[in-house]
Amino acid sequence: TMFFEIGSKPLADMGVLPRKPSDIDWFGPTRNAKNILSRVFPRGYEVFSENNHKLIVKAFTSKGHVMVEIENSEENENNRHIYRHMLMEHANSVTPVGLVRPASLDMLLFFKESHKYKKNSVHFLKTLQDIILLKSLGAKIPSTMSDLLVERERLTYTNKLPVLDVGKKEFFNPQTVTYKY
Repeated sequence: TMFFEIGSKPLADMGVLPRKPSDIDWFGPTRNAKNILSRVFPRGYEVFSENNHKLIVKAFTSKGHVMVEIENSEENENNRHIYRHMLMEHANSVTPVGLVRPASLDMLLFFKESHKYKKNSVHFLKTLQDIILLKSLGAKIPSTMSDLLVERERLTYTNKLPVLDVGKKEFFNPQTVTYKY
């Protein structure tokens, strides 16, 4: 089993990120994650949160701890397609084989683009800066991934948008909005 490092850390490892990443993000089958975590973090880890979508752990290092978020590549058909694409992309790679491999620049951009407009995200500016950096490095979303990106965005943006073409009484719920005159 292979995990792909996504998020900001691969850019930091390349020496092109002007900040220190606050966590580590992986993409792969979470059913195999605990075995890999034990090998990558021999000092141990504690499960912080676990569900079908994501496994979040506090991993212990020689410098303290780091939070590791692992998105489940088996959660839905879209994630399974993305994971297969990433495996094929690395099949002929000269990157040393390991348990966790950095995602390609194109795939880092793919993941960043898929959540850049997430509602109330405290990471909006950071994500925007990372997208600009990735594009300056030549990253492009592969044309074969455009349908997968649209579906990933649909799955990511779960907020319902307000209906704007209604009257004030329909738009503002009198149970939650109090008028003061």
